[in-house]
Amino acid sequence: MGEASRRAFVGLLLVWATALTAAQAPSQQTQQPPPPPPIPKTVIIHTQIGERRVDVDVVPREIRPRLISAMTPVGVPFDNPPTDEKAALGKRLFFDKILSNDRTVSCATCHDPERAFADTRTLAVGISGRVGKRHSPSLINRAFGRSHFWDGRAGSLEAQVVQPISDRNEMDLPIEDAVARLAGDRAYRDAFQSVFGQPVSGADLGRALATYLRTIRSTDSPYDRFMAGSADALTAEQQQGLQQWNRREVGIDLDNIFQGAMRIVAPVERAQDLRLDQ
Repeated sequence: MGEASRRAFVGLLLVWATALTAAQAPSQQTQQPPPPPPIPKTVIIHTQIGERRVDVDVVPREIRPRLISAMTPVGVPFDNPPTDEKAALGKRLFFDKILSNDRTVSCATCHDPERAFADTRTLAVGISGRVGKRHSPSLINRAFGRSHFWDGRAGSLEAQVVQPISDRNEMDLPIEDAVARLAGDRAYRDAFQSVFGQPVSGADLGRALATYLRTIRSTDSPYDRFMAGSADALTAEQQQGLQQWNRREVGIDLDNIFQGAMRIVAPVERAQDLRLDQ
């Protein structure tokens, strides 16, 4: 081997040895995780308008969600146009214990106006202390719901409002008995004749109650003002909660509180805990 070849061979060995040593030596630089994103000074709330996902603080005023007082109820049947007289009759029925079997419970018992038309119990309690299967939901803004009850089984308020009357754990009064009881009361008999132009019926009982429920709306709440553009209507903590809600980081989905179905979305394994399987 010539001198030049020997030098080249030795140089190659040195390069190989250096590379091998570097590969076996522990890395002096430990890989650091990426830094967390900076905490924003203000919380940007996202909302869904149609198919558009937008930031509330930059959404043009002309497409911001309107205040509840300016919204039109959905799903009002053509045969149940609202009138003030019908709503007044429905309100009277809502607070009257005449619709329960033993006359001890009214609709307002579980849907107390002082408690956002709900109550503070975990499960609803009907006549004779009977405990129901679910919590009493708030009735505020139900005028904008497309389905009703926690499981969404009622497609209209007219269909929903009469079911608690006959439910054994709630008011336990068959609808035909409720009709007979109301027809036997002169004041109610005259009121139904005046409002509907016909004697008391189960269908008109549902129509009157549903008409009253459509009047139970939030109007100038902090949420309404925030969605209308008042950035300071909600506290920073409340805005963070709204952000979590919109991201579905909470376990309950009202599927757009104004227009969606009232239902709970939960894993199957939690169904028994939430009593959705009963």
